[in-house]
Amino acid sequence: PAPGQGALGIECLSARQDLVEMMAPLADPMTTAAVEAERTVSRLLGGSCQVPLGAFAECEGRQLRLRGFVATPDGRTFLAAAASGTADDPQALGAALAAELRAQGADAVLSALGAND
Repeated sequence: PAPGQGALGIECLSARQDLVEMMAPLADPMTTAAVEAERTVSRLLGGSCQVPLGAFAECEGRQLRLRGFVATPDGRTFLAAAASGTADDPQALGAALAAELRAQGADAVLSALGAND
């Protein structure tokens, strides 16, 4: 899936402390970590709505299992990778996955699609 797909985000003015406090119980730290890991992959690889790139993080206790892919639109090239780590540093986990996809040739695939222009 697209990074962050399925996660619900609620915003309010930080000056409205009453609303901030009311919504605090709705925040789930593991969901936040999962989305942050997924979005890091997308950001580092230049993802957009037009780029065939996916990232999906699953929570297992305080651990995150992150899977991702980069592909060509016709599916002839499909690069996949996975990484696991604690939820304490989801950006590092996302960066590790992006680096693995790059090592497999993701930059060449994305450049051919014009994604990194």
